[in-house]
Amino acid sequence: MLEIGEPDFPTAPHICGGQHPLLSGRVDKITHSLGLPGLREALPDYNNSKFNTELMPGQIVITSGTSPALP
Repeated sequence: MLEIGEPDFPTAPHICGGQHPLLSGRVDKITHSLGLPGLREALPDYNNSKFNTELMPGQIVITSGTSPALP
């Protein structure tokens, strides 16, 4: 059965070998419910400079789709 959650076993080495370098160390652990903190901190800088906005990391939620974001 597939579902979201933290497994109690490590990801198989043959799967980890082909991962993107940014995912190193994150493949077999669940992320924060609001999204990766580093990404949430980086997005306001990009968005603010590109679109002249004043976003803060606390205003950003990164989800796996629309359903988890809806109250």
